[in-house]
Amino acid sequence: MEKIEYTSIVVDRCPNCYGIWFDRVEADHLKAVRAAKILDIGDSAMGKMWNSDTEINCPICDYPMESRTDDRQKHIRYENCPKCYGIFFDAGEFKDYQEYTLSDFVKSLFIQ
Repeated sequence: MEKIEYTSIVVDRCPNCYGIWFDRVEADHLKAVRAAKILDIGDSAMGKMWNSDTEINCPICDYPMESRTDDRQKHIRYENCPKCYGIFFDAGEFKDYQEYTLSDFVKSLFIQ
């Protein structure tokens, strides 16, 4: 993992797949300041391929991660560590997470 700094917050990004690791609340903070275009530089099609890999250990504490979906954007699947509460977005997922569109809103009305 390589360290990437944005507005004094340091996140970890995989130099191979370009997935991004966020500690606890970093993702929400960086979503609010619109940092995805700078941090999430990977290919979203490649990132989607990684969603089928469900046996992943946390890069920080080595605890098994859990697959989650975003409450507002059900098509976004990320990994969460139940022990240290970190979040891992595959390439392209953080950009999508930051962009909550009218289409996402309409889909949220029908998908529970």
